[in-house]
Amino acid sequence: MIAVESSFTTRTADELIATANLLCCNVSQSESSIKVCALASTFPTCVCTDTADAQGDEVTVHLLCGGGVTYQCVAAGAIAPGVPVYTAPSGKVQVLPTSAGTYYFLGYSLSTAAANNSPVRCVLGIPQKITIAAQP
Repeated sequence: MIAVESSFTTRTADELIATANLLCCNVSQSESSIKVCALASTFPTCVCTDTADAQGDEVTVHLLCGGGVTYQCVAAGAIAPGVPVYTAPSGKVQVLPTSAGTYYFLGYSLSTAAANNSPVRCVLGIPQKITIAAQP
């Protein structure tokens, strides 16, 4: 993995952001555009430390989960931006596994991975062990 970006970076606001330090999420299929998380169930990717007067304004954000940098990883399949990523065989990352087993939650994706072996930029944190139970 190669570090490619610090945890403080810039993004483009997709909307007016009247208050600083709100949790934000990636706009669908975009790693460079953010909006305020409207719902508690929305997966946040950053804290916007700025305000934005209008859509298209550049804002400073602090990426969540990170130890100060983002990493280029290898995907085990298609991954959308802003989704949690987990360990996969062969040193790759994947979306939430469906097969029974033990995995580790690693962080979240910042870019799109089209398929197996595609590069995907991720913010990684402290791995958290999860167990997926076999389905009856």
